[in-house]
Amino acid sequence: MIIPAPLVQLIAGLTLLVALVFGIIVQASLQTAHRRGAMSAVTRQSTILCAALSLLYVVTTIFAMVPGALHVEEPPILVVLYVVADGLSFLCAALFWHLTQLLSSPDGQPRRRWVVLSYAGAALMTLLAVSVPDLASEAPKVRPWAETVKWSYILVMLSLTAWHVGRNARGSGWRPGSLGTVSRSDFWTVTLAAACILTMLVLHFFGSWAEHRGLLTFLGAVLGLIIAIPFAARSLGAVLAGLLMALGLLGASGLALGIGIWLGDRLPVELRFLAPVATMVGLLLALGPGQPLLQEIVERVVFRRSRQRRADLLRSFRRLSPALGCGECSHRALAELVRVLRLRGAALLLSDGTRIAAGDIDAERIARRWPSGSTAERLFDRPHYGDDDLPPEVHDTLTDEDILGVVPVLGSSRFWGHLLLRTDLVTTIYRDEDTETVEVFADQLAVLLDAADILTRAVAMERSLAHSEKLAALGELAARIVHDIRNPITAAKSLSQQLSREEGPDAELHGVIDEELDRVERRVSDLLRFARRDELSLEPVDLAALVRETVGRLRGRLDGAGIAIAIEAPRTALVSADREKIRHVLINLIENSVDALAGHDTERRIMLAIVEQNGTSRVEVSDNGPGIPPESLEHVFDPFFSSKADGTGLGLAIVKRTVEAHGGRIDARPNPGSGISFIVELPAGRRSERLER
Repeated sequence: MIIPAPLVQLIAGLTLLVALVFGIIVQASLQTAHRRGAMSAVTRQSTILCAALSLLYVVTTIFAMVPGALHVEEPPILVVLYVVADGLSFLCAALFWHLTQLLSSPDGQPRRRWVVLSYAGAALMTLLAVSVPDLASEAPKVRPWAETVKWSYILVMLSLTAWHVGRNARGSGWRPGSLGTVSRSDFWTVTLAAACILTMLVLHFFGSWAEHRGLLTFLGAVLGLIIAIPFAARSLGAVLAGLLMALGLLGASGLALGIGIWLGDRLPVELRFLAPVATMVGLLLALGPGQPLLQEIVERVVFRRSRQRRADLLRSFRRLSPALGCGECSHRALAELVRVLRLRGAALLLSDGTRIAAGDIDAERIARRWPSGSTAERLFDRPHYGDDDLPPEVHDTLTDEDILGVVPVLGSSRFWGHLLLRTDLVTTIYRDEDTETVEVFADQLAVLLDAADILTRAVAMERSLAHSEKLAALGELAARIVHDIRNPITAAKSLSQQLSREEGPDAELHGVIDEELDRVERRVSDLLRFARRDELSLEPVDLAALVRETVGRLRGRLDGAGIAIAIEAPRTALVSADREKIRHVLINLIENSVDALAGHDTERRIMLAIVEQNGTSRVEVSDNGPGIPPESLEHVFDPFFSSKADGTGLGLAIVKRTVEAHGGRIDARPNPGSGISFIVELPAGRRSERLER
């Protein structure tokens, strides 16, 4: 069968395109693995498979360019290429099956016997391909049956692969960097590839290779394009950029050769030696200085990306002042990251529970499924771009939310949280320069947050000093007032008690006087306690045990009020503190929540949580009560400020002074929905103290 030359060139171009696509995917994977120094099992298997497919389609391109007469004569070198192509086909089928087993296995460890059987089958089929030429020379009818067995084996392997992919498919489409996840699109792609193999099998059964050479080679190219789609879709940016660069360089090289030929035909004889010189100069320009220019054109015209992305991001940080605070700085920085890198969305999940988002991403929904505390910090202690082995629940979260990258934000003295990136298929992060830019952004953001936190603490310290001066003045005044009114109150109470013993019509009134004098005396005692300077007896205290003990003492009152209380704490949390003073702090905060829940009609809950982080032990006391109005929140620790009808406004002021006397701090924050949380931070006990005492 004679195939027209244009059709031969088209088929060769298709097979070469498939080889180029797989080669680009392999190059991108190897560059990423080289930079990170690691490669997951799925990525490694995918890279090997793509390398084998690229080599297979290079050989197929050679087949397409070989004249039909040589295929009939079958010279030895062509026979060797046939065997190589068959061996690569069987190897690719086994690698595809192995990859499917990796993806479908819950623990990422496929059954060894299935893997061994698949590679053993590929080896046996390769031996059959090696022996076919000798057998065909003696019995020509052997070749059609051998070809039928070959394509039947590949069809069976692809069908099994499609079955496993269909069983484990998640979602309907592809997303960038999702090599570790199979979707229904993968299932239909593998099914279509199996249908293509079936068509080739039918053609082999009803005719010889020579009869259908052109159609079979074309179907082979189509098969390669079908198989390339799932891999290319997951790194579409890299594939498109690589293809455009390759086509651009081929076009520039062809133009240089064409100019050389044109000059050779038109220059005078004595100047025709300039034609090859011009060709060489053109090729050097195309393959040398022309590459950066072509890359600039591709990124600007096709992807609308500037090569100055990192510089643009760093300039945006100069416009951010730490005085804006951590939240506002993060909001503005994320918005710039999304704009400059043309991301679909980005989110920042801070370790204190704050969620900040920019673009199309639901940070609240992600945070509900995100691992908490040290678990997330341990899993993502380095940048992740979809090629790490992660627990199934974490992997599912990233897959469902289309998260391409997770980058830790590490400050000089604390872990801030994680930066999450969401992209689409085309504007995906596909170059090492992009990932380096994101990581530089995370580092700069950490520096900015460190500065904002230091500034916030400095301002808080100034306010605390001013507050302390105010408290000192109020304490001195309170001490004088208590001294002046305590004796008259005692005398009045003594006289009232004497009068109440006498029978008469005013006996009930004397009882009222006693109650009111008792109430005044309690207020005077509060004032005296507020005025007295705290004298601390510091010792190693197990904060977790103290919280459990304090809650146990208050359990009866809480049950009587219909309040459910829960404790989330480690086994031990050692701090250097005055046990009784901290106990009073806990009792005050719990009773404050009990009072807030008194008029609450729905389920009443109090939650106590202890977290050890960055050299501190943090106790959080939260409730689901009505909360505190925003305009009153900043005054809750001021003396004589109270939202209760019968409150003195000294309880939280005393709590604040006690906590600060321990070198800690206390803060009040509204809860999402309803209620309020009081966060007490105390310096953690040093290891040497734990051993000595």
